[in-house]
Amino acid sequence: MERAGDGGPLRVAVIGLGIGKTHADRYARLPGAELVAVCDLDGRLAGRVAGEHGCAAFDDPARLLEEARPQAVSLCTPPVAHPPLTALCAGRGVHVLAEKPMASTVEGCQAMIEACRRHGVVLMVGHKKRFAPPLLRLRVLTEPGGDLGPVRQVTVKYMHPGLSASAWFWDEADGGGPVLENHVHAADTLGFLAGAPVRVYAEGDTRFVPERAPQPNVAAYAGRFAGRDPADGDVIVSVGYGMVGPFPARPLGEERWWFACQRGVAEVAGPFDNLQQLTWAVRERGAAVREETWPDADPFLLELEHFLDCVRTGAPPRAPGPAGMQAVRFCLGVKESARTGRAVSF
Repeated sequence: MERAGDGGPLRVAVIGLGIGKTHADRYARLPGAELVAVCDLDGRLAGRVAGEHGCAAFDDPARLLEEARPQAVSLCTPPVAHPPLTALCAGRGVHVLAEKPMASTVEGCQAMIEACRRHGVVLMVGHKKRFAPPLLRLRVLTEPGGDLGPVRQVTVKYMHPGLSASAWFWDEADGGGPVLENHVHAADTLGFLAGAPVRVYAEGDTRFVPERAPQPNVAAYAGRFAGRDPADGDVIVSVGYGMVGPFPARPLGEERWWFACQRGVAEVAGPFDNLQQLTWAVRERGAAVREETWPDADPFLLELEHFLDCVRTGAPPRAPGPAGMQAVRFCLGVKESARTGRAVSF
């Protein structure tokens, strides 16, 4: 992988200004980044965001690349646009951070990986939970020599406190609905801590939004993952997921992960999409229960900082293309199992 930059700030841009507004805000805070342009099909939106950050505004990604000449780009468009935009950026030698889900199909993911490999640019996927301090700490604890040892079972409560109104979000050929567009975060976290998926059996359906049928917005599944090192044994997982509407009180939107490990147990919890606390103990009589918290961590900022470090150094990203593709494949498997009533093997 070629390095970029001469020691000064990297020229960065954001394409797509939904979640891309958060990317633009965080880039503007990073001393190692110079936000040179933003882009959205809604030119007025692009102009407003550009005005907030003192950068150029575009409504055409090709023009942005030609005129603003960024070295790295965040792609924050709906997923169906990620493969062609990745090819466009990579062909100009521009490094790519693609928001999750990486693409709406496995084939689209593969095309992105091949385009970036062919042109020698970094490809990273926006799975920010890989930068959440409680999960990073747990990953160290669950190394073979860690205090807890390898993960053997995972139980997850992942209930989204809202419902999207965007048509592209529910479109099977684009966002792929809640299981792909949102639950892909949980799928990737399972991969990060439990290795590659082996098999899944799911029940799922559309609840409370009949106009979105047959796209499922709730699912419950059991599965088996290979483990980060198959020599340490496989991992049994069970997950409850739902995007079922606004909750009346914040605690009902809590996200919670429970882990049974070779030498102990752990729980990671926090407000939805903002994990802040790790509680853990080794499995022996009289063992102390330990609590560690990170109330002020900003995984978005840590994610973008890591991406720019990879661009500068050529180091492999923590959330690489193959991992993003694995998460997409798993989510599509969950949906297939829920639709057919049969287990799906990977």
